[in-house]
Parts: sequence; C-alpha cells; structure tokens
Amino acid sequence: PSDTLPPPDPHRPLLHYAPPVGWCNDPNGLVLHDGQYELYHQYNPCDTVWNNMSWGHAVSTDLLHWQTLVPPLLPTGAGTMFSGCALYFYTVAGGAARLDEEAPVWSAGKPFTQNLAYSLDEGKTILRTKNDVVIGDLGCEARDPQVFWYPPRKWYCMALYLHDNLFAVYHSRDLKKWEQSQTFSLAGSWECPNLFPLT
Repeated sequence: PSDTLPPPDPHRPLLHYAPPVGWCNDPNGLVLHDGQYELYHQYNPCDTVWNNMSWGHAVSTDLLHWQTLVPPLLPTGAGTMFSGCALYFYTVAGGAARLDEEAPVWSAGKPFTQNLAYSLDEGKTILRTKNDVVIGDLGCEARDPQVFWYPPRKWYCMALYLHDNLFAVYHSRDLKKWEQSQTFSLAGSWECPNLFPLT
C-alpha cells in the first residue's frame, strides 16, 4: 500500500490506470508476482479510438503509481491482438470490424484463433512461436480466452466467448491440445468471460 497519491493531472484519472497516449480497454492479465502487479490490456497505441488492437503493459507496486512499459503484443500478419489472460493466451482477431469502422488491413479476411505465447523475462516481453494457434477457426468471432489451472481435475480450463450470448468451456493438460467440455448461453452477456468455482 502507498501513503501518497499520484500527482494530480487534469487529463488523467487519479486512482485508475490509463496509458499516457492511445486508447485502452479490456484488462487481459492481472497478476501479482514477487511484489509487483502486472497489468496487460487492450491497447491502440496509434490513436484514441478502437483499432490497431495490441496489448498494453504497465506495472505497479501499490496499484496507484503505474509505470507504462513497451507494448508486448502488436498486430502481425495473422491479425490484430485481441483480449486474453495472464497465462499468455490471446486471440488473433480476423476480418470482422465494429459496425462503425473498417477492419484493420492486417485482419481483413482472416479467422479468429486462440493462441499461446510465453515470457522468459517475467512478462516484460511476450514471445510467440511460429505455430502458436491452440484453437483454430471456430467459424465465429471467438475471442477473449480466460485460462486457469483447475486442481481437482489436474487440467487447465478455458472460458471462451463464441458469439451473441454463447460461450464455451475447454480443458487441456498441456496448454496445447484443447477439448471442448460444454457450451452455454448467458442472456445479456457477451465477451470477456470469467469462470471460477463457487462454494
């Protein structure tokens, strides 16, 4: 905890993180590691509107004072970088666009896939392998994987948004081969699922 607040800035929130430039959205990974909070988020470093989807990255020791780091995931020839989670899963987003915008050039005509990435320097940089797709095209804008370890079954679980109000749950023992366990619908819900046990 901190005893001091960040210096006031009329253009930035006092208690909430905001990057110094660009547009931000969905938090992708919130991790406490060795006394440091890691925040990854959807990010357009090139403009103040949705587009050029990348991952932003910031760190803090008290959740009030943030240091913005270099974006670890930028668009590639496979598409833009949509949301993911702290186990370094992310969605490569295909050719769809928001109703009021055109699809980014690097995403045009490409599918939505779920991909695996990793870090060797405690999250400062995120590396991708050449064949990092772990769940291929499902024929929809599947995105926003949320992955966690489930000890009772000794496997990883993934909650994944499919389309409309439809979601899927997958499981894997090695983070590479995934099997769908179920699909379900949640009226009034979309995108960025979270899945956790309740007692």
